[in-house]
Amino acid sequence: MMTLGGETHLGLLLVLAGGIASALRRYTGWSTPGTVVVGILTATVVATVVVDAKPHSEEGGVVEEEVRAAYVQALDSQDLDVFVEARGLGSVTVWFHPPQVMAGECGSYPSPEIRSHLAELRFQRVVVVHQNDKGGMCSFRP
Repeated sequence: MMTLGGETHLGLLLVLAGGIASALRRYTGWSTPGTVVVGILTATVVATVVVDAKPHSEEGGVVEEEVRAAYVQALDSQDLDVFVEARGLGSVTVWFHPPQVMAGECGSYPSPEIRSHLAELRFQRVVVVHQNDKGGMCSFRP
């Protein structure tokens, strides 16, 4: 819902308006049309203040995504035991699928050098599957 039609502004507006209108209707004695109008107006102000209004360069975003994807492909081709893939809109999440024998403490894999480069490339999340010594998935910011 937040990325309705690829538009964060519209998605944020709809989610905020619905939530505010719902809360107003539940906790006040206002009518449904009144809560909807107040919810939409409040959501419009909040969405305008919260969402970055600067136009993002489409070309810059595509280039960054391609650089992230290329780095992930290079990581994947380096080690045959570890499967690496980029996920998410804009390839902002990197998933590592190491063999179970490499299990350790959450955050110990990948190496600090790789993690710092992932941060420089603006990856938002690192997910390591079957890496946590307690089992399951490990997810953290690079």
